[in-house]
Amino acid sequence: MNFYNRNFLAKELDRWQKEDVVDKATALKIANLYDIDIDAHSEKTSFILKLVAYLFFALAFFTLVGAYWEEIPRMGRLVIIFGVLALLNFGGVYYLKKGKDKLGTATLFLGNFCYGAAIALIAQIYNISDEPSGGVLLWSVGAMALSFASKKALLVAQSLVFATIWFVLKGMGGEFAYEFIVFIALGAYMLYKSDSAFLAIVLLADIFFYIVSLCAKISGFDEFYGYDDLMFRAPVAATLSLSYALLLVALFSTLAGFRDRLAHLVKGFGKYLGIVILIVCLIAYANGDIYELEEDKFWFAKAFFYSSFGKVFAVFSIASIALFFKEKNKSGLLLGLILFALPFVFSLGVGYANIFFSLANIIVAAVLIKNGELTLGLCMIFLVAVVRYFELIGDYLGATALFIVFAFVVLAVAAKKGRTK
Repeated sequence: MNFYNRNFLAKELDRWQKEDVVDKATALKIANLYDIDIDAHSEKTSFILKLVAYLFFALAFFTLVGAYWEEIPRMGRLVIIFGVLALLNFGGVYYLKKGKDKLGTATLFLGNFCYGAAIALIAQIYNISDEPSGGVLLWSVGAMALSFASKKALLVAQSLVFATIWFVLKGMGGEFAYEFIVFIALGAYMLYKSDSAFLAIVLLADIFFYIVSLCAKISGFDEFYGYDDLMFRAPVAATLSLSYALLLVALFSTLAGFRDRLAHLVKGFGKYLGIVILIVCLIAYANGDIYELEEDKFWFAKAFFYSSFGKVFAVFSIASIALFFKEKNKSGLLLGLILFALPFVFSLGVGYANIFFSLANIIVAAVLIKNGELTLGLCMIFLVAVVRYFELIGDYLGATALFIVFAFVVLAVAAKKGRTK
């Protein structure tokens, strides 16, 4: 049983006990069959609730202090700032040493936020004017040092979020922060040690963000996510995002032989990233001329593959196809080949992009249904149908033909599923 099914069963066993469907002994026997720790699931829920409660306590405290902040003498403000930091950080370390990991982690989590607030308040007290990125970097470094020393994945993920804010601020100022790779490396090491879902999401997003930003730097874009020439950059970002998502899915079998939980986390992130990008593109290219066509028929493909974005896309796509070929995954190979055609489709104009993303969503939905994810697959199919019904590609005949193709794809998947039973 994979990680997600075990997590689902743990929740169900907890609910069954509360509803007297099974007793404690029976629940433990079922859990032991699938290597499930019921108590750990209950503790995780309790930890999240405590964390939220501590955040509200912090908000209440800072609201109260903020109301009288200007009336407090400078020395009094410093005492409050350093007193709160010392209480939270030393308290968190104390709880960790006493074996109270959940309470210690929650306290340090709150302490990391207070550390950032302390930097801002001290700068205000002494009228220190500097670029916001400088203060955020100090915040990120301090939080990461404490978090990494505590060996808690949640705290490292939190520190990575702070570092991402710093990275974005530097980019908005026209600078590329190469040092961000250090934070990514520390996060990767902690993920290797802990297999944390939250850390995996933050880390995988940061890796992609760093790659895109580096490609933009090499290609001469001061700020890739700016509005200038957005109509060229949006297709570039979509194409590269989909290749990254497919590569993460393709890595599943390789990672599964190494770490099963990590493999599922990576695959899950890649799958949902790809689905989100496909749906966003489906809606974004539903109507209107997103960009004007050039005289050169394959202008976009040539410009794309000439840039560093195209080279990274080619590496990701070829690696995905090679991994799927090695595993004899026909569905993966089909998706990889279809994706490789996307830059050429963008060159032909928005009408072809409309058709491409409609068919791509349906094919991905068919793959999901084939792999047992019926609800998600059907949701994608109905979403495509709704979008295309209201927009109607080209004319009514074109929309009719598209709906017929959708129907045949779904029937083919249903027939195949029926034969396997």
